[in-house]
Amino acid sequence: MSAALAVLWNVFALVLYQLGIAYACSRLSGASVEKPRWLYEQKPFEKSGKFYDVFAIKKWKDRLPDAGGFFKGGFSKNQLRDKDKAYLAVFILETKRGELAHWLQIPPAGLFFLWNDAAGGTVICLYALLFHLPFIAAQRYNRLRLNRLLKRMEKQQTI
Repeated sequence: MSAALAVLWNVFALVLYQLGIAYACSRLSGASVEKPRWLYEQKPFEKSGKFYDVFAIKKWKDRLPDAGGFFKGGFSKNQLRDKDKAYLAVFILETKRGELAHWLQIPPAGLFFLWNDAAGGTVICLYALLFHLPFIAAQRYNRLRLNRLLKRMEKQQTI
């Protein structure tokens, strides 16, 4: 296979599996998205979101493209459109859906070793990590903030 054909095949395969996983995740029920609770729990290293400040996440997270509204019936997370509790709950669920989709898009990169040499497969795996980790970080950071907002709102209602 020529180098140009290999590059085209890799690009086609990347787009196909990433869109396929994103579409499948967009069709999951809320209950299915919520199932891997361990995935979404705040990790000790996150320190209520302070961990992400080391990476200056506030400066770049809004520049990441949001494909949440790409598929029919999807949910755009570009900006907070309401501070209603029900809307915030949906937004939090959608950050979980987005995080899940990005985590699921990393492992298939290992399949690229089937038709690429070690260097090519390694490049694709590095791409998968470096591309998806910022999106995962943004979902987690936003969810931590939204959960704090929701708790403050609930606390104010009980007063």
